[in-house]
Amino acid sequence: MAIFKNGFVLCLVMTLSISSISLSFAARSLLQIPLPSIPSLPQLPNISTTLPSLPSLPNTTLPTLPTISNTTILKVTLPPMPSIPNITTPSN
Repeated sequence: MAIFKNGFVLCLVMTLSISSISLSFAARSLLQIPLPSIPSLPQLPNISTTLPSLPSLPNTTLPTLPTISNTTILKVTLPPMPSIPNITTPSN
């Protein structure tokens, strides 16, 4: 069982090392090719900086909030908390 586990780890390490070698060769070949010529950017049109004015919004009156009477609110009472026993430690 231990041989299978060690063999699996060995195969995993070998696979990762071979893949990293091939990736390093690919990166090196990409670094060695000459850079392509970068095309120039076209001229952008000038945008006018004046913005249209914002439309005026009508002032509306908000309705008043309804009042809640004290009789409609239910008063909830919670049961008392249970007492937590004190933990005593043995003395030497």
